Amino acid sequence: MSRVTVTDYYIKAFQKLESKGKDSWNWSAMLFTGAWLFYRKMYLYAFLLSVFEFCVLSFFGYIITGHDVSVVSKVFLGAKILERLFLGYYGNRLYYRTVKKRIADGYHLLDNYHPFSISSAVLSAIIFFSLDHLLLLFNIVVSIFVVAYALADWSVNKWHKRKQKSLNTEISEKNIRQYLTYGNRNHIPGQIVATLCVCVSLSSIMLVINEKVFEVKKQETSLIQTKDVSEKTTAKK
Repeated sequence: MSRVTVTDYYIKAFQKLESKGKDSWNWSAMLFTGAWLFYRKMYLYAFLLSVFEFCVLSFFGYIITGHDVSVVSKVFLGAKILERLFLGYYGNRLYYRTVKKRIADGYHLLDNYHPFSISSAVLSAIIFFSLDHLLLLFNIVVSIFVVAYALADWSVNKWHKRKQKSLNTEISEKNIRQYLTYGNRNHIPGQIVATLCVCVSLSSIMLVINEKVFEVKKQETSLIQTKDVSEKTTAKK
């Protein structure tokens, strides 16, 4: 019995969409939501998902409930469940649109192009599971990274297209398979962007941790001082 690869799975799902117009369930999309979108370089949909979550938190957290954590948590949980169900069912359809657009642009002809990005997936996972100002910090970092990565992909593809007199951009199984089959290494601009992003992200994490540690120490010092003053006052009495 032959082993079904991820590429085979997507080929079959895309063929089902084309022939029958029916969607296939995608467990990866359902389980990892935003991280899956970033991983598959579906940047627009990932951005829209981030905006949706931000609007839900802002609207219910600050406008409707007045910082009622219990209500916000329930609403946000409901929104996350809807996200998972939507992406689980329609994820392949969204990805097929992205793949067709990339093939039409000639990305499948690049020898050193990755159809996915592990770095942005990991960072986006941190975003979607982070809290407080760490959420904002990583949103900024990953937003910059995603834009830079997309520009790197675009510039490399533009350079490649200038070298080619004609491009085979037909939406066929062969070209889809060629797009989904990645090379051993990503292009140099992509590697540089990913490396810089990891370095900046690690620095951001360290800054947040240091700030948290400083706040804890400050609170402990304040408590000790308050206790000392209280003991001196009691002793005088």
